[in-house]
Amino acid sequence: MSSPRPPQPQPPRRSARDEAIAWLKAIGFALLIWTVLRSFLIEAFRIPSSSMENTLLVGDFLFVNKAVFGGELEIPLTGIHCCRLPSFGTPTRDEVVVFRSVEDSTPDLNIVKRLIGTPGDTLQMVHDTVIRNGQRLEEPYALHTALTPPPDDQYRG
Repeated sequence: MSSPRPPQPQPPRRSARDEAIAWLKAIGFALLIWTVLRSFLIEAFRIPSSSMENTLLVGDFLFVNKAVFGGELEIPLTGIHCCRLPSFGTPTRDEVVVFRSVEDSTPDLNIVKRLIGTPGDTLQMVHDTVIRNGQRLEEPYALHTALTPPPDDQYRG
């Protein structure tokens, strides 16, 4: 026959204040981790326009690896950017890149584009054709709707 166990002492009840402090610490820590991950490692972007229609559709979501080109700490709700990390890669042709708009009217708009030129390249646009370093750029991803190009008389002197 086994002897009855003595009752286990109950842990002391935490006050509502202690409970609130514990919750605030957990939420604060989660926000800190989210801010660091979003600033330096990965961020989701929504495609804002139809400029890349054959590749990405309006409203599509895109995950961006920020660590490759060097992330920058962005303090949420303030627009403050600081603490840029060094990159361990450089952008190459035909990559899809995301960057902030340089327009004064839309400073917080993120732009999603395909990189067609790198430093040292010469780019020229003739009608709907891009010329890179003197050669026509093949763009199988581009959508050209005009069947015949407009006359170029207006461009000739």
